[in-house]
Amino acid sequence: MTTGQSKTLEAAIRAQPGTQHSVAQAIGGDRHPKISMPGLPTAEGLGFRAYDGGSAWLGYQLISGRWYSGPGTVDVNSRFLTQTGLKVGGRFIFTVNGSPVTAVIAGQVYYPQTPFIFTSWQTLGGAAAGLAPQAYDITLTPGASPRTYIAALGKALGPEFTVSFPDLGGGFSQFADKSLIQLLTVLIAALAGLGVLTSVLLAARERVHDLGIFKALGMTPRQTITMVGCWSSPQPSPPPSSPSQQA
Repeated sequence: MTTGQSKTLEAAIRAQPGTQHSVAQAIGGDRHPKISMPGLPTAEGLGFRAYDGGSAWLGYQLISGRWYSGPGTVDVNSRFLTQTGLKVGGRFIFTVNGSPVTAVIAGQVYYPQTPFIFTSWQTLGGAAAGLAPQAYDITLTPGASPRTYIAALGKALGPEFTVSFPDLGGGFSQFADKSLIQLLTVLIAALAGLGVLTSVLLAARERVHDLGIFKALGMTPRQTITMVGCWSSPQPSPPPSSPSQQA
C-alpha cells in the first residue's frame, strides 16, 4: 500500500459515519522491519504488532501491568518473559534492521504464541524503518451495523480498494472471541471463591487450542463455560491400598 493510498483510506475511515476508533497496524513479516533480540532463540525474528496511534481501546487481555504508552514502551506475551527471564518493568535492548532500540516492558499480554511484542510505530522507527499499514483496526459506534458500514466504506473508496471484515466471513480463529473471554472471566471470578482460581486459569491456558476447536465446531459460549467448569472439578482420589496389597 502506497503512502497516498494509506492517506485516502484513513481519511475515508475517519469520515465514515459509525467509526468510533481506528488505527493502522503493521505486523511482523517479510515486508516489514526485521526485529530480533540477542539471546532469544527465534529464527524468524521477534514477532510484533505496531500501531500508528492510540491503541489501548483494542482491549487486549492484560495479565499484569498496563498497556504501553509513548515511544520506548512495549507490552510482551508470556512466552517472551519465559524465554528472556525478564519481568514487567524491566528494560531490554532489541534490534530493528540491525539498529539497537531500548524499551521498557509496560505489561504482560495474554497472547499464546511465540515471543511477541506490542508497541507503537515510533518505538520501531516508523516509516523510516520500513513500517507500512498492513491492516486497520476499527470499532463501530453502538448500534452501527458492520455490514452496512462495510458496504458504505467500500462505496466511498471505490474499486481501488477491497474492504472486508474477517468476523463476518464465517472463518475460524484459534482464539475465542471477546464475548467468550468476558464470560470465562466471570466464571473464573466465581470459582475464585471456591479456592480453585489457579487450577481453572492454568487449565484454560493449557487448553486454548481445545477452546478454539470447540468454537469451530459450533459450541456455544454457555457450553464452553460448562466444559471449563468440568476442567476445574477435583478428580476422585484412588482408594487406599489394603494391608495385604501394601505387604
